[in-house]
Amino acid sequence: MVAQNILSRLEEESIFVIREAVSSFDKIAMLFSGGKDSTVLLHLAAKAFTPSLLPFSLLHIDTGYNFPEVESFLLEIAEKHSIQMFRFKVPSQKAENINRAQSHVLKEAVAGLELDALLGGARRDEDAARAKEKFFSRRNGNSEWNPEDQVAEFWNITTCQCLPNQHYRVFPLNNWRERDIWSYIQQENINLPSLYYAHQRTVSPLGNQRVRCRTMGDQLTTTFHPSEAQNSKEVLEELLESELSERSGRLDDNFSCFSMEIRKREGYF
Repeated sequence: MVAQNILSRLEEESIFVIREAVSSFDKIAMLFSGGKDSTVLLHLAAKAFTPSLLPFSLLHIDTGYNFPEVESFLLEIAEKHSIQMFRFKVPSQKAENINRAQSHVLKEAVAGLELDALLGGARRDEDAARAKEKFFSRRNGNSEWNPEDQVAEFWNITTCQCLPNQHYRVFPLNNWRERDIWSYIQQENINLPSLYYAHQRTVSPLGNQRVRCRTMGDQLTTTFHPSEAQNSKEVLEELLESELSERSGRLDDNFSCFSMEIRKREGYF
C-alpha cells in the first residue's frame, strides 16, 4: 500500500495538469481505452471539475477485437459521466500490423475532430520511451513525436502554446507508478473491467485456469497470467512479488524492444 500523503500529492499534481490542459486548449478530448490508467484519469478529471460535467469528450480507438467485458464497461462509463464518446474503428488487421493501424486511425481522429490536445493515461514507468515524456508533449502536424523537440518543465511551469500544424498530448499520470495506480483504485473504490481480477478462463497455452490481465489491450494483444487476486488489495500484494515488467503482457509491445518508441514517433500515444 502506498502512503496516503504520496497519493494525495500525485492526485493534486494530476488535477493541476488536467485543469491546465482544459484552460489552455480550445478543443480537447481524452483517449479512453477502458483500462485501469484511463479509468483512474477519468476519475481524477471528474474530481477536478465537480460538480460540473466534464468539459471534454472521450475518444476510443476500436480495433474491432474488444473483450465483451470492455464493451460493457465503455457503455457504463459513458452513462455514469453523461459524456460523449467518439469511437474510431481500425480496419481489420493481423496482430503484427495492429500498431501501425492504430497510429493511423488515431491521427485521423485528431484531425477529424480538430483537436488541439488529447489527454491520455500513459505513465513514465511503463516503458523507456515513456520515461522521456513531459506532461505536455508537443506533436507536429502529422502527430509525430520528437523527444528532442520538447519544452523543459520546471517548477510546475508548463508551456501549452499551440503553433500552426501542432497539437499536444497531455499526460497527467506521468509520475504515477503501477503500484500507485492500484493503491488509488483501492482507496477510491474505482470500478474496473473484471479482466483485471482473477477469473476462470481458457487461455493458450495454460488451458482452463484462474487468470487475470495486468495491462489490458484487445483480444489480439492481451495476455493473461495465473492469479488468485480478486480485488485491488490482493493485486497490490501480487505486484510486490512479481519480477515481470508491466507491459510484458502486451503482445503489441513485444515485436521489438523499440516497439513503444516506434509507435510514439509514428503518432500513437
